[in-house]
Amino acid sequence: MEYTTLLLDMDGTFLDFSAAEHSAFYRAMEAHGYPCDEESYRIYSRINHSLWEAFERGEIDKPTLLFTRFGRLFEQLGIDGDGAVFEEEYQMMLGEGHELIEGALEVLDWLFPRYDLYVVTNGVEATQRNRLKLSGLDRFMKDIFVSEAVGYQKPQTEFLTTAFRESRISKGKKP
Repeated sequence: MEYTTLLLDMDGTFLDFSAAEHSAFYRAMEAHGYPCDEESYRIYSRINHSLWEAFERGEIDKPTLLFTRFGRLFEQLGIDGDGAVFEEEYQMMLGEGHELIEGALEVLDWLFPRYDLYVVTNGVEATQRNRLKLSGLDRFMKDIFVSEAVGYQKPQTEFLTTAFRESRISKGKKP
């Protein structure tokens, strides 16, 4: 069987999400005068990671994840702030993070003429699309499949079935 299409996760594959997340966290916290140190970031990371795991298991939906994480952080840090409003500001800053992983451009340059490339991600749609565009890597991609638009989170079968159907992978045809 000859493959014509590749589904690629964005974060940790060609964009350095950790760098973007770290930068957005510090910038957002500093903008509000909130505690902004490695301990605060570790607490946030632990809360965020556990919520993303619950989301990927289908235990919570994305709005619950997004609008809970900073409320929980603020509670642990003793901050009197609105976690939901903070989330919106954080997402804007996160959407600006588009640091490439070393070697990503060279790999995509090699893959692009040989395969139809698609992004598959559980991230926030507007944030992910903006990061992809700012990085300039959108030029390599046929499309992006984001869990909130698809209606299922990756790696659920329904998410992949939708991506396969819409990219025509299941028919072995190039779009």
